[in-house]
Amino acid sequence: MSNKTESEKIFEAFCNLNQITCEEIVASSIQQSPDYKIQLLGQDIIVEIKQFDPNDEEKETIRKRQQGESLAFGTIPGDRIRGAIHTSNKQFKRRFDGKTPSLLVVYDNVMPPSTSHTRGYCVMVAMKGFDKVEVLLSKDPKKTPIFGETVSGSNREMRLDANTTISAIAVLLLHGDDSIGLNVYHNQFAKIPVDPALLRINNVRQFKLPENSQNSLDKSWEELLM
Repeated sequence: MSNKTESEKIFEAFCNLNQITCEEIVASSIQQSPDYKIQLLGQDIIVEIKQFDPNDEEKETIRKRQQGESLAFGTIPGDRIRGAIHTSNKQFKRRFDGKTPSLLVVYDNVMPPSTSHTRGYCVMVAMKGFDKVEVLLSKDPKKTPIFGETVSGSNREMRLDANTTISAIAVLLLHGDDSIGLNVYHNQFAKIPVDPALLRINNVRQFKLPENSQNSLDKSWEELLM
């Protein structure tokens, strides 16, 4: 593959450092295809890499920061990841029809080493949906509003009936000491899950959604310690 993105270079370096067999997938001239096929303990895993580059607003923020201005920087949590889920799920399904475990690997290239688009909360919100709170208002303005429970609501991407071809979302990380890591967030609704035992690799951390959690705020990801 010519003109590799920064994320593709980093992912290939990660595979080389960990002696992981990594083969580029030749794309069709008609349809897009996932990027790589890796092999872990004899198991093929399909990998699609999505790099999040700065949009126009972020480029302007970066320019002003480089000039010494102090600026606030905000994003819609999980927005970039939701878009990546939509496109990659179609590619996995079209090419491999959910018959092989798959990893959607995302890399935040907006202001590295920042992970504003790929931190754990962004992944959770993309999977579970935006958090919402029902508020009951009385016609009497003197009465205090009643706030209901916080629950995960709209834009839930990982469900029994949607995006089940993606086994897990993996955040690609380039650390300050130049080491490379992956934070892997497993999809509980995956048609073909990826066995956590296959990912017992240096600098790889694995997570699952917390049990009995109604929203993305009350409990953090549960790390799989193996």
